[in-house]
Amino acid sequence: MTHKPRPEQETTIGAPNEEFVFAPVTSTAEPVRFLFSSMDRQLQIFDTLVPHPMAVEDKGCKLELRIAQPDTKAVLVFADGFPAKSKIPLVLESEGETALQEMVADSNGHAVFADFPYVLGKAQGNLKATAEGPHCVPSVVLPWGPATDAAPKTP
Repeated sequence: MTHKPRPEQETTIGAPNEEFVFAPVTSTAEPVRFLFSSMDRQLQIFDTLVPHPMAVEDKGCKLELRIAQPDTKAVLVFADGFPAKSKIPLVLESEGETALQEMVADSNGHAVFADFPYVLGKAQGNLKATAEGPHCVPSVVLPWGPATDAAPKTP
């Protein structure tokens, strides 16, 4: 951006002749990391965007799976809306194998866990993650393995 947005530009996204359009091309659950920087690099803003999230919300609790490595060799599990500093039971099911894990929520009810969904002898599959809160049980599924795009990439 080369100038401060005018008041009418503050709520405009992708209008013709605007200077900034961000249109990432990604697969489902694939994060895009980006940097906005001033011309003199004195101001830099780093962030992550997940254009096609694999997330579910149940009674205020949210569970999201994000691809952490190519071919979904690693997955990040994000939990939000759980009681502060609570232990969150997490069930991970992948092609007939089940693992019981425990996430620990921070003071904001947020937790992150990494998983490697591959199963010996399988080239592809689905990872189902289920978390349990006092009044919620969100569950989400993400395909893993080569060429498992759940949403087609757009040109």
